[in-house]
Order: sequence, then C-alpha cells, then structure tokens
Amino acid sequence: MYADPADIRKHRFNLSTNDEQRALFMEEAARARKQVSPLILELALEALQWRRHAGNSGPSGQQMRHADA
Repeated sequence: MYADPADIRKHRFNLSTNDEQRALFMEEAARARKQVSPLILELALEALQWRRHAGNSGPSGQQMRHADA
C-alpha cells in the first residue's frame, strides 16, 4: 500500500475540542471536501512550518531591544 514505509502513520494523537471548535473543524473539512482528521493534521503541520520559518526569519530579542533604545 505504501511505497515508502516511512509514510505509514503509526503514531496516534487524541484531540479534545468544545462544540464551537468542533463546528469550525467540521465546517472547514466540508468546505475543503476532506475528512476531519487529515485536515487537522494538515493544518497542524502548516502551523508548525510557519512557526519555524517565522522564528528563523524574525529579528532576535537582542535586535529588538536595540531598536527600542
């Protein structure tokens, strides 16, 4: 089924949401025509990539302190 064994998803995470959060996920999944779990995984991975990129490209704390002086 998988050409590369590294692509097998064998680690599970559980996520608890309230009704409003669940509704947001369900609406987005319906809009994107995707199942909810793969959509949540996609959103989480995009957020992590964005945070890594933003953390590497923004000014350092030292630079920000000097800008205020």
